[in-house]
Amino acid sequence: MLRHLYASSYTHTIGVKHGINASGNYQFAFGILAIAAIILSAVVLFLGTLTRCIHGDVAYARIPSEPQPDGDAAEDEDAEQNDDAFPAEDAASVLSSGRGDYVVGIKRRAKRINVDANIVKLVGSVVALSASTWGLLWQLWSHSHKYRASTCFLAMNALAWLYITVLSLLNLRYHKLARSKIGTHQTALVAIVCCCNVADITARYVHGGLESQLRETRCMLVAVLGAIVAGVGLLLTRGAVETTGSGRLRSLEESASIYEWISFSWMSPIMADSARHTLTNSDLWELPAEDQIRTIARRCEQHGQPFGTRLLFMACRRRILLQIAYGLLWSITLFAIPGFFYLLLDDLSIKSAADSHAWLYLTGLFASMIVSSVFYQRGFMEGHHIALQFKIPTGAAVPRPTS
Repeated sequence: MLRHLYASSYTHTIGVKHGINASGNYQFAFGILAIAAIILSAVVLFLGTLTRCIHGDVAYARIPSEPQPDGDAAEDEDAEQNDDAFPAEDAASVLSSGRGDYVVGIKRRAKRINVDANIVKLVGSVVALSASTWGLLWQLWSHSHKYRASTCFLAMNALAWLYITVLSLLNLRYHKLARSKIGTHQTALVAIVCCCNVADITARYVHGGLESQLRETRCMLVAVLGAIVAGVGLLLTRGAVETTGSGRLRSLEESASIYEWISFSWMSPIMADSARHTLTNSDLWELPAEDQIRTIARRCEQHGQPFGTRLLFMACRRRILLQIAYGLLWSITLFAIPGFFYLLLDDLSIKSAADSHAWLYLTGLFASMIVSSVFYQRGFMEGHHIALQFKIPTGAAVPRPTS
């Protein structure tokens, strides 16, 4: 199809003369619709929460239960906080302070995200289940014994989507079924089924089986669209937000869903608070991996040693290695974009080449763009994490001015 578009628009217009009949145009329209749905879901994945991440989320913001002190009282309180940063607070003190409202706000937000995500996942699962069942029934009704492997695949596909639909109903009915228990293998199952559907459609197209099984192919395309919708719902699903016995909240990064992890919306509570006042050590209490750096800083202070930069690098070595790995992967995927573009143009210039190769190169081109953007953003955010973790103990070690 790409080759006919690449040759001339006139050739595509009179496609009947070149062997492209009405059913071929119909398949081409379905292919364009599927690719548009995939691109649209990718755009939603990266831009859906970007404004919320930049401008902050009101649902995450802390609602202080007590008025903030001002004047000399505020300075004394800041001095006490700097003398003993990260105090060991119990559950009662946490719930009685502003952080209690903060935890409640996060729990409410997580519950609402789970309900919306399960509804989206259920809609996609029902669409995919209906399409798979209809394709299976039509395959059995037509008594086509030539494609027994395709019939078995449609049967397994329908059973898989029935299983996912039942789990989606249970998730919507019982909110305690968290992502950590059954959501992980749902994501893997949806991804495997979607890839198998796409591979089946590609195999039909390459081997010329689209004409004889046109209705089954349409059902498979609709099932792929339903899988994309269900996948977006799974990406939105968030794990349960819990507190420990001491009142400590789970890390926002650990409790975030895949969707929030990629779009960095788990940082919106910190950004929403930082837009209102200057962050202190107590505000950074929920950040991950700061306890290790705090222990190193206190150990250096107790022994009268200068602040250990080498120890800081050792404590952040995991994030530093991740940033280096993200940078290398970003460079590889960035150079893969012109490579796929060259292969696409080279394949289109050869009239005897298969059309499936051009579609594969086009898919690789779009995938390289998306993956390179993900690697760049993750590496950039890892650098922000390292800088922020370096500032926490550095600010605590520097003495306050006496004036």
